[in-house]
Amino acid sequence: MPFSHGFYLAQESDYHLVSYEADPELNLVYVERYDEQAVLHAPKIVKKYQDLWMAQEEVALGSDQAAAFLAFVGGPRPS
Repeated sequence: MPFSHGFYLAQESDYHLVSYEADPELNLVYVERYDEQAVLHAPKIVKKYQDLWMAQEEVALGSDQAAAFLAFVGGPRPS
C-alpha cells in the first residue's frame, strides 16, 4: 500500500483470511494486534474483512510499481 494513500482501514492490525473447502464452506479471520490475537468466524465479521481486503487490493501498488517503490526506499545497492 503506498504511503500517498494515507491511513487505510485495518492498518493498525495484521489479519489473515482463511477459507476451507467444506460443506458448508468455512471462512475464518485471524487477527493479531499489539496485545491480543483472535480467530473470528461470525459470517458478518468475516465478510467485513473480506470487503476490506478487496478495497485494499484496489489501491495497492501493482508489481511493477512495488518493485520501483522498494528500490527507491531501499536506496542504491552497494557495489
